[in-house]
Amino acid sequence: MSSHRKTRTTSKTRKRLSLAVAAAAVMVAATTAFALTLTPGASPGRTAASQELAAHGTWWRHAHRHGAPPSPSSSPTPSPSKTVRADPSPSSPPSTKASTAPTVDATGFPGASDTGAPARTALTAVGPGGLTRGPGWAYDPRGWVEVTGSSVTLQDLYIPFNVNIVSATNVTLKDDEIYGIGAEWGVSLRHDKNVTIESDSIHGPAGCAAQMYEGISDIYGDSTGTQIIGNDIWDAAGPVSVGNGLIKGNYIHDLTVCGSEHNDGIGVNAGSTSLVIDHNTVLDPLDQTCAICLFSDFGQVQNVTIENNLLAGGDYALYGGLSGNEGASSTPGVTITGNEFSTVYYPDGGTFGPDAHVWSGDAWSGNTWADGPHAGQAISN
Repeated sequence: MSSHRKTRTTSKTRKRLSLAVAAAAVMVAATTAFALTLTPGASPGRTAASQELAAHGTWWRHAHRHGAPPSPSSSPTPSPSKTVRADPSPSSPPSTKASTAPTVDATGFPGASDTGAPARTALTAVGPGGLTRGPGWAYDPRGWVEVTGSSVTLQDLYIPFNVNIVSATNVTLKDDEIYGIGAEWGVSLRHDKNVTIESDSIHGPAGCAAQMYEGISDIYGDSTGTQIIGNDIWDAAGPVSVGNGLIKGNYIHDLTVCGSEHNDGIGVNAGSTSLVIDHNTVLDPLDQTCAICLFSDFGQVQNVTIENNLLAGGDYALYGGLSGNEGASSTPGVTITGNEFSTVYYPDGGTFGPDAHVWSGDAWSGNTWADGPHAGQAISN
């Protein structure tokens, strides 16, 4: 391990200790008085933080890993990237997605043109003055959309709020725009089975005034059968945090940093029973953490396949699972094959290199440089 890797690891260890202290202070304050007035786009996690903390400890773990969530703040008027109409109409002007991602040759990989809500799909607004309920779901006046039914589909909707899916089965979010303005999460999963999030545009506002913390998050880490396919996810501190299921064909970019949070394009923080991360474009322009992160924070990482992705940025573009609060000496069942690492942000893929904390026993093959002076050459583990 090089000296700069050791320095970075020490810095992060200190950061995690300081975050633990800060999160504990937040926990005490939340337990004393946790009733908050939510702005549009807020999430149920903020009003129930202390309740969840007492029941499961999940919010505490999340705060320890990423830093305490930002406090609720006044939110600017939601502004969708598509024309919103009260009734479904056959067409609307194309989406105007803002992106600061530099040009990268993503030929053959997902990008803005083939992910997210279809550009000419008219979207029906959800919330006050618009649609407020449907089969198996309803807008909650406290500032989020609650999904509790089974075999429920939310399609062609513009939702400027957190979509909170609770103990539900066979839920589909498709062709929607989810604008998590000031929300803890764009989509939060709680004890769900077989949720499909497909061809959606999921984003917060640019900047830090009303940051969306995570785009899609499995709050308790126990949802199964989750499929995240063909989405465009941007302007979030952590776009995807899911430990089981399928993450395929997504365009993840323009991560935001507004404080002490870590930035993981796709993050796994605990043991996985079965996760496939296949054929995504994950661009992390920041000089910390990673495009794809496997961390043994709450258990040994295992049974993860990472294949055919385009990765760039972070401390390292890929963390392999041997780091985390719990630590790990091995990551059984992890396969890392056919991925391409870009130098679009840093000449070494990430600030310090393309990968770190990869177990020597993992299946590692066919991983190459996508561009730069070594384009096409193999990257060894």
